[in-house]
Amino acid sequence: EGPTVQERLIDFDFIEKGTGVAWFVQDTMLGWVGSLSKSLAQSVKIDGAVAIGELDLDRLLVSARAIPKLRPLSPYPAILRDLNFVVDETLNWSKISSTISSAAGELCKEVAFREIYRDPKRDGEGKKRILLTLTIQSDTETLRSQQADKVVECVVVACESLHGAKLLAG
Repeated sequence: EGPTVQERLIDFDFIEKGTGVAWFVQDTMLGWVGSLSKSLAQSVKIDGAVAIGELDLDRLLVSARAIPKLRPLSPYPAILRDLNFVVDETLNWSKISSTISSAAGELCKEVAFREIYRDPKRDGEGKKRILLTLTIQSDTETLRSQQADKVVECVVVACESLHGAKLLAG
């Protein structure tokens, strides 16, 4: 097993507050990304939002280990379920993803991030929506809709209780 990559929020003067994320192995930064601050963008005559970042490939290659991980593909169909949660602006993807992976159990093969959307008029100030997709699949049988519903229910309950997330009706 290779080194653990940690995600942390960062705050540089030249990026918009609350948009910076960096990735570390131990205490060494591998890279970062954020939105260029509006004041700096205006000073260099850039209209609109600009994402900026940096990736240290030398440090990444030192930390990387290519270990193929093969597993047989299931012959049974997967069920995809989209979930759209309203959460606090400060909640980051790594926390909610970890909660979902723990709550979903072994039938959940993947938790895929789709998008973040902000609508303060509908959801309130300091809130955002996180859209994600669960891939639910068994290696031994074709799942019934009720089995997938139970996985989704466990995820929703965990996200509500640990993060105050509210599921939007789809």
